[in-house]
Amino acid sequence: MRETILVVDDESGVRSSLSGILGDEGYASDNWNPSWTTSIDVGHFWNSHLKTEGGLSFLQRYETASSQDVLLAGGQHGYIFTRNEIRQVQVTAAATWQFFENTFAHPYVTGGARFGLLQIDSTSETYLFPVSGNGYPTRSSEPVHSDSVKARVWPAFLVRRFIAAPPPGLL
Repeated sequence: MRETILVVDDESGVRSSLSGILGDEGYASDNWNPSWTTSIDVGHFWNSHLKTEGGLSFLQRYETASSQDVLLAGGQHGYIFTRNEIRQVQVTAAATWQFFENTFAHPYVTGGARFGLLQIDSTSETYLFPVSGNGYPTRSSEPVHSDSVKARVWPAFLVRRFIAAPPPGLL
């Protein structure tokens, strides 16, 4: 199995060129396109000790592309180009409990869960390069849709410390 290299650059032309060069050298490549995230977070203090939070994040839709070299009978080479359109939504819920009424240090426990829905639409095209050198598509696959949900749960015990400025006139 060939090694896969992740290509990251903000210019799509650079990503495409590097992927082609890597493919010629016998490596598979996966292109990554940077994107923005839109998040909405809401918190509520129920009293001086308990805080709950909820959040919703929409990651910008992005695409990745990868290529795989396939050695065929008779010494011919073929390539499988795969394009993935990826969307992700995350939902977060958390609660925090602060102990004591101390102005210097606040020990607290917090916990929550983040649920992520990942949707991927993939299409693949197979190209055959005959001995003459010009490639032509031989087959394009039907789009494949996949959904997956992942959860990440976290507990934590922390101490938050505040350092305040001295009162006016003390210095």
